[in-house]
Amino acid sequence: MRQSSRGDSSAGEGRRAAVTFMACGSIARPAGRYGWICCLAAAIRATNARPAGVRLALELGRQGAATLSVAATAALDRPRADARLFVAVVETPIVAPIGAGENAGRILTHAHVVRRLLGPIELPAGKASSRWTLPIEPGWTANRLGVAAFVQDQGSGEVLQALARPPCPEG
Repeated sequence: MRQSSRGDSSAGEGRRAAVTFMACGSIARPAGRYGWICCLAAAIRATNARPAGVRLALELGRQGAATLSVAATAALDRPRADARLFVAVVETPIVAPIGAGENAGRILTHAHVVRRLLGPIELPAGKASSRWTLPIEPGWTANRLGVAAFVQDQGSGEVLQALARPPCPEG
């Protein structure tokens, strides 16, 4: 990502915006023109080389046309006091035709839009299991609803494990 010598309007007149990435709960500070690619790739490789330390299971089902059934289970290899489980009901894609403004006449497509976030759920003794029955809200497209879950250390911000399930057929 290259910065313009003219500056970036989001950074203020005549100023440059600093490019910063969060990788695995830490700020990745790139160096050089393409340093962010190497920095981010190295952070991903380092994360993938470590065992997750969390077993995560996620279920999604439909109860008729208007209700979702969601279940999540998390078990840490080593209990952490600040670990929390989150579950998100997501819809993808959401297609939005734009009638006015700078994007007038365009069709914008949004992926993995969080429709409902459940949590934080504590993991006493390093384990938690929860089950929800959720109404499919007006404006949601039922056959585009999936779920994602993640366990995050609330102290450091590090995501310890994540898992997603695609939409399920009507049941």
